Amino acid sequence: MLEIHPGENCTISREIVIDDQVVFHKGMHVTVEQIAPNADSPQHRYVVHSPVVGKHFQLSRSDLFRSEQAPVAVRPANGHCLHEYHYMQDGTMTCRKCGHTIAGASVLSTQSSFSPAAAVPARKTRPGDRTAAGSRAGKSHVKDFPGVEWSIWECAIYGALILGTLILSNIVLKGHPGATAFGLLAYAIALFAPIISMKYHGQKLSSLGFTAKGFRSGMLLTIVVGFLLFFLSFISTAISIKLFMPKGVGTQFSFFSSLLAAVVLAPISEETYFRGYLYPALRNRMNMPLAMLLDGLIFASFHLLPGWQYGFASRAIGGMGLSYLYEKTGSLYSSMLVHAVFNLGIILAGVFFII
Repeated sequence: MLEIHPGENCTISREIVIDDQVVFHKGMHVTVEQIAPNADSPQHRYVVHSPVVGKHFQLSRSDLFRSEQAPVAVRPANGHCLHEYHYMQDGTMTCRKCGHTIAGASVLSTQSSFSPAAAVPARKTRPGDRTAAGSRAGKSHVKDFPGVEWSIWECAIYGALILGTLILSNIVLKGHPGATAFGLLAYAIALFAPIISMKYHGQKLSSLGFTAKGFRSGMLLTIVVGFLLFFLSFISTAISIKLFMPKGVGTQFSFFSSLLAAVVLAPISEETYFRGYLYPALRNRMNMPLAMLLDGLIFASFHLLPGWQYGFASRAIGGMGLSYLYEKTGSLYSSMLVHAVFNLGIILAGVFFII
């Protein structure tokens, strides 16, 4: 990989996030101002100005591509177009994406770090400068689900609504005729709240994982994970029933109603929220093992059914397995199918050991 020198025009190779804020967008054109040593992260030594947040950062060589021409990249307030302005002979600048034209001086006044005519003079690294590796101000993480724009807070709000509805259904109104209605409401929130949030952010259903592309190519992995989780759910449920579940718990087990809820409603609604909505938000802010662990634990915590404590570990492991499958395939259809198989193992264990 060829070395980049101060003053060279480059293109950002990937979206870079620092402290949960996008500081460089993929494809953004920038100018390397200086090459400065970085004791905390030696590979991050290219000083570049971010027009998004108005600060300087030190990037690595893998974060940058050479570009013959470096237009000014400006993130507009409306968010519809990441303008990439090219300097024209008449002194104006025109966005190559949408054709928007403005006077060069208006942008140069706010983007003084860019100079198309000459190399930007080198400057010393300041205490406030940060690196893409997260030194001085925390860790950074490149988005693994770049199409996902919703925040952890949005996930938490909808999750609280789902959990509150489940508490009403399974604890407060237990045995009451209205409990079933609240249970169905929880499924509805888990399914439609992510879709509403996705539409609010102007995205497509594919950003939630509703795509068949990864489902077809990941069929073998889906079968393997499905078999393992079925075995896990059946054996763990059988052991829990035989060794730990008090007598009388689950004696009113209904096969057909449980089959409908566990194999049809739950996989569709729960996978939409936990894997299509929550997991990408976590994954964009942390590494895969930690995101899988948190998603699995939260998934298990939401199952407030009689004897829930006996199946908590297996549901947490199952949630982690479903997150792994979604990570690898990118399709909710894979995780929905395996989720149905996982729940089927629980139902069949109930048939053999409770009824």
